[in-house]
Amino acid sequence: MSISSRTPRRVCPKPVHMGTAGTRISPELLPESESVCTFSCDLVGSGRRCLALIYPRPPSRRKILDNIGIQTVTPAKALRASPNILDVSSVMGVFEELGYLWQVVAQLFPGKPHFKTEDIPDLTGKVVIVTGGNVGIGRETIKALLQHNAKVYMASRNKDKATAAIQALKEETGKEAIFLELDLSVLASVRKAAAEFLSKEPELHILFNNAGVMWCPIEWVTADGFDMQFGTNVIGHFLFTELLMPALFAGTSSSPDHHARVVTTASSGAYLNTLDWDTFKDTSQRKKTSPVVLYNQSKLANAIVARQVAKQYADKGIISISLNPGGIDTELQRHAPKQRAIMRATILQPVAMGALTQLWAGVMPEALNHNGEFLIPWARLGKCRKEAYDDEVGQRLWAWLLEQTKEI
Repeated sequence: MSISSRTPRRVCPKPVHMGTAGTRISPELLPESESVCTFSCDLVGSGRRCLALIYPRPPSRRKILDNIGIQTVTPAKALRASPNILDVSSVMGVFEELGYLWQVVAQLFPGKPHFKTEDIPDLTGKVVIVTGGNVGIGRETIKALLQHNAKVYMASRNKDKATAAIQALKEETGKEAIFLELDLSVLASVRKAAAEFLSKEPELHILFNNAGVMWCPIEWVTADGFDMQFGTNVIGHFLFTELLMPALFAGTSSSPDHHARVVTTASSGAYLNTLDWDTFKDTSQRKKTSPVVLYNQSKLANAIVARQVAKQYADKGIISISLNPGGIDTELQRHAPKQRAIMRATILQPVAMGALTQLWAGVMPEALNHNGEFLIPWARLGKCRKEAYDDEVGQRLWAWLLEQTKEI
């Protein structure tokens, strides 16, 4: 069923309309005084599903939306996009996608935190790895862990930058982290790093899968032929975690609460796109996909894998949690300097705030009650998009990751 362009009524409550590939929104639904934001075009079955968000014209708001990966267009352009009319069957999906968008916006303004680093208990005897710990949220995480007496390995790609960060942290905390060379975009490096750690430490109590790459040029692929963002953010961390499982299992026996933890840093981007399986490797489909979309799907995959880790290993004492650290001003946005400048002036929080949620997940006793869950700023229980909880999707991704990493 569809609504005729001559029918002066709204199919969906203002302000959102949604349709499949080739739909357009009839003039009655788009007053000329408003603009349209085309949001999150995802593959659904054989078609493409898009959300159109209608909002007032102010350029400031349009600029903010543009810079968090939501493309804005004028009503006239939207109407010229296709000759078809919005299908009523899409209405239910509108509310679902609008809910996800609301989560993204709301989590940019989470209010005051109820948890601070001073609340962290003494971590003497705890062995911890933080990937990507020489800058940003990872560095702040390591700083707090050192201040509370943990033994911390900084797993980073660049030795010179890591050495400088370790020295600076020593001056700030009086404690020294340990460098572990790790390039998550090269699976041979992942295996080497895991082997090196296991040769030094029989136990691992907390693994922070913190490192990541965001919005990098589409030409970038990993040494093993995967999309750079998916390969680094998802595949590299999956393999690293699996290789370290013996140490994590051992860590449960010496931990007072008899658990070891895997904490995975996702993003609010996890709400914005589903998985497009044809873009995980360097394919023609990937080359036609926006780096923003590729980043978002990697962050959703982080949440899916984290939940699967919890399901696979809960009976062995493993706690696995994923999270959105918040809108944080870090080097992660280095590939989009213009957008970063705008975001910094409007919505980004100081980097120290970004460490709070993952620190809570990694060290606080209350986090044991949230195995397999998704946390939001600041250190609160949230809910990711529904695909993160779909066992069929999770099992399929887990099997795919095992297949891709078994011979590399």
